[in-house]
Amino acid sequence: MARARWIALVGCLLPLTAHAQAIDGGGGFLVADYRNSTLQPVGWFLSISARPVGSSWFAVAAEVSGEYSSERVVTVDVHRRGFAALTGARVIGHTPIKTAFFVETLLGIAHDREFLPARSSLNHFVWQPGAGADVELADHVAARFHVAYRLSDRLIASRFAAGLVVKSKSTKAQKAK
Repeated sequence: MARARWIALVGCLLPLTAHAQAIDGGGGFLVADYRNSTLQPVGWFLSISARPVGSSWFAVAAEVSGEYSSERVVTVDVHRRGFAALTGARVIGHTPIKTAFFVETLLGIAHDREFLPARSSLNHFVWQPGAGADVELADHVAARFHVAYRLSDRLIASRFAAGLVVKSKSTKAQKAK
């Protein structure tokens, strides 16, 4: 049931992409630092954003991510994994040095599961404000550096991510405007 909700959440972007002038998508690795835990998970993210026709500064964004960690507590191994599906708004600023800076605020659902001697599992609503930069490497490829702060009733986490982004051809046309 939870997977169906995530697919539906990300699928909400599909009609938007049909009317978009520019679509950016990419993924990479992330490291999270949780305040209320000694675990520092590593993971992955996939991100897509779509800009409406005529806009070079606004985009609707979606992100799916997964995190994994393990630690030994006395004689027990604790394994944690978490997944999230988020969507929201992104504001983009272009510079003449082939770098696009952005700020975003994403909302969505996260699912956390810990494997102890007893299993625990929890879904919760999260808010993730963040900022980053896409540094152009080639015509349609950029390196993404992203920092965010994930907040919910259960967790507070600083997130640092780096990856590659593939940009559609019309992105270049928008920057020229």
